[in-house]
Amino acid sequence: MGASVRPVCGRRLPYADPGLPAPLLPADWPGERAAAVFRGLHERLRDAGATFVGL
Repeated sequence: MGASVRPVCGRRLPYADPGLPAPLLPADWPGERAAAVFRGLHERLRDAGATFVGL
C-alpha cells in the first residue's frame, strides 16, 4: 500500500494510489481521472512555481 499522511484530526488518509490492477478497483475509482488532473496542473504551474521559489 502507498504512503499515508496523518492530519491533525488523527485519521490516516491515503497519500498514493494503491497500485491495484484495474479489475480489483471499484467501477467508480477516481485514480485515472485524478492522475490526469494532477498532470495537467503540474504542467501548467511547474515553471511559474519554480520561478516563484527561485529555481
